Amino acid sequence: MDNFENNNQPLENNNGSQEQEHEQFPKNELPLVTEAETAEQMRTEQLPQTEQSPQVQQTENTEQAPQNIQHNTQNNMQTDGQLPPYANQTYAQPQMQYIPPQGQYAPQQQVPPKKRRFGAGCLCVVIAAVILMFMAIVVISAAISVRDGSGGNDRDGDFSPAIIRELPSTNGAEHVTVNIPTVRKPVLEEEMYRNKETGLLTSVGVAKTILPSQVKINAFGEVPYLPSSSGSGIILTTDGYILTNAHVIDEANRLSVELYDGSEEKASVVGMDKKSDLAVIKINRDDLTPAEIGTSADLVIGEEVALAGAGGGFANTVTYGYVTGLDREIDTDYISSSTIRCIQTDVALNPGNSGGALVNMYGQVVGVAVALMNHEKYENIGFSIAIDDAVPIAEELMARGYVSTRARVGVTFVSVGDDFAQTYKVEAGLCVMEVDPTCDVANAGLEPYDIITHIDGVRVYGTAEILEALAGKIPGDRVTLTIFRKEITGDPVTFDVSIELAPDTSSMSGYSVNKNTDDDTSYDVIK
Repeated sequence: MDNFENNNQPLENNNGSQEQEHEQFPKNELPLVTEAETAEQMRTEQLPQTEQSPQVQQTENTEQAPQNIQHNTQNNMQTDGQLPPYANQTYAQPQMQYIPPQGQYAPQQQVPPKKRRFGAGCLCVVIAAVILMFMAIVVISAAISVRDGSGGNDRDGDFSPAIIRELPSTNGAEHVTVNIPTVRKPVLEEEMYRNKETGLLTSVGVAKTILPSQVKINAFGEVPYLPSSSGSGIILTTDGYILTNAHVIDEANRLSVELYDGSEEKASVVGMDKKSDLAVIKINRDDLTPAEIGTSADLVIGEEVALAGAGGGFANTVTYGYVTGLDREIDTDYISSSTIRCIQTDVALNPGNSGGALVNMYGQVVGVAVALMNHEKYENIGFSIAIDDAVPIAEELMARGYVSTRARVGVTFVSVGDDFAQTYKVEAGLCVMEVDPTCDVANAGLEPYDIITHIDGVRVYGTAEILEALAGKIPGDRVTLTIFRKEITGDPVTFDVSIELAPDTSSMSGYSVNKNTDDDTSYDVIK
């Protein structure tokens, strides 16, 4: 190997030394040695062999060949003294075949390692571990809860924590049940009264006092088993007289009453007063619990009150609130020509509450629910007829079926305001639409569209002025009416007529001015 490295001359063939070297190298055969890119990898080129010389293996002549080649080169240079003519050439190259040496290392392509996949077995192990951890947490929590719960049970009156008990496991699964303890309401020494000496009741006491004395009223139309509307009522006597609103029973073909004990009875109308929107009905029972009637004169703003009835159709309902106004005069949509003096409250009034009892905190009835402001624009503004006004009317209805002390003129009318009067050049007042032929006014010569401007000198524009003019008068009293009349042609005339007041057996006052349905101060009766 050292000889190859030190010999920088190209390999040469010397003709003069061919015979001398014949024993080692057959004729026409030259060894070929090349240098590889690295010292560890070498290749030898072997010339084609003749028929007389055997094949010489490269591995056997690797060390001997370089020595002979070096010797021949030196002999040629010494003999001739000059380079042979083919010195610039390496050697004549016949067709050669490159044979890699035996045992030569051939680099192999490195195969990347296979990625290890997450097998199903590993997944099962992870799931099992999670389940075991969860079970351990449940068992520890149960043990802690049982320990804390046993300690809390020794304290009387304290709220004990939830007790968790472990049940026997089934198929390896644990079942846990949770029992949340409850505490009963303490029993008070006196549940009914806030002040037993004065009789002031609690809210519970008020409900227990008034509910047995209130009823639900069902009004039926043509279908005998389907109520068309419902309302409420107040039991006045043990023998079945019940006070309610006139609009609850008006135009009903049949009535029934549901009592506090759940029983239901047929009812009949005793009397109805549409002016006050009050009515009395009766059922055939003699074991009822009548309500205790108080007085509305003692009410003050801010006083706590309750309302019993069948709000929303639910019987035996009680709501609570406060008195927010007194002596409110309202005109209901039920009969616009009548003004009702009412108590204003903020208790919840709903359809079905009409005729229900408004009671103070002593359990006494102080009003009869009748109307509420429009729910679309207002909230918690409700009205109840003052009981001081309702009782005399109820007594009259029970005695005669109508209000005998109420007198009437005997006409139906439409109110004419100042704007209308100025536009059509007439007087403001009561425009006569119909005349009752059974009344004395029919003999006074009144005609339709005559306008009544005064009653006994009182200027009248509507119901409020009529009530003022007739206050204190009874049927049979005489009054003077001032009439304005305008014909198609000619000048208008004004004259007076004297008439006798008739009893208001119908309890109706007739027509009134058409109301604007968009009026912000409209009131709705609560059926």
